[in-house]
Amino acid sequence: MNVYSSLAKEINSDTKTTNNVIDIGEIKSLDPMCISLSDILLDEDDIILTDKIRKLIEPLIPDVECNVSCTGECSCSCEAKIKEDKYEEDKLKVGDKVVLYSIEDGQKFIVLDRVVL
Repeated sequence: MNVYSSLAKEINSDTKTTNNVIDIGEIKSLDPMCISLSDILLDEDDIILTDKIRKLIEPLIPDVECNVSCTGECSCSCEAKIKEDKYEEDKLKVGDKVVLYSIEDGQKFIVLDRVVL
């Protein structure tokens, strides 16, 4: 049994509901967020993002390191370094597949994680 099936069983047992479904959607747009699920498009009103997914869509934030050297005149040289845990290839992209967990009788979906098929 995969981790998402276990999660669904746990949530269903807590809520006494069996209408929740796990499915795979495809990212169609990141800003605004839009995900296709079968023949429907889910927009920002239909989805809830986990913290992990939010981090996968955040813009890259550079660490800026400034070295000031003074030799009569002061000059500042700054070099931007991307944080080690935020590489461009790790970011969520249009076309990526994501695991969706339906709640509220299929009216909302929690985006759990990216999947590779």
